[in-house]
Amino acid sequence: MRLNRYWLWTLADISISILFAYSAIAKTGSYNAFLVRFSRIPIIYSTETWFLAPVLIAIEILVAVVILFEKSKLMGYLGAGFLLIIFTAFLISKIFGASSEQCMCGGILESLTLPQHIIFNLALLSLIVLRLINPQIIRKRSNL
Repeated sequence: MRLNRYWLWTLADISISILFAYSAIAKTGSYNAFLVRFSRIPIIYSTETWFLAPVLIAIEILVAVVILFEKSKLMGYLGAGFLLIIFTAFLISKIFGASSEQCMCGGILESLTLPQHIIFNLALLSLIVLRLINPQIIRKRSNL
């Protein structure tokens, strides 16, 4: 049973890492379009876009990398959870008309409908919470 759980958690680590890396790479691949859409978010002023857009991509890449290492896994999952909460809040705000801007996740994720994307993010957030309460990660917290 322990071996199966280990492989399940490893699969979760790799999947979430790939997702964040994919999102960052997709944004980088269509960077100009990403910048234009990012600057249209009401809470972000267009003058801050030049700074915030590459920072967001860098954070996504950082999260994708640190999740893969045991010593930094906790920080990676906390970062991933924080980003997903922000991204999901942005998507939910679109339901109430706070922004008409489409998703900026990049690639195939942009083809999801708004409800599908919110459900996808909530499922990932649930996986992250499960991973954070996993006893293996809790033991690592004391070593930080």
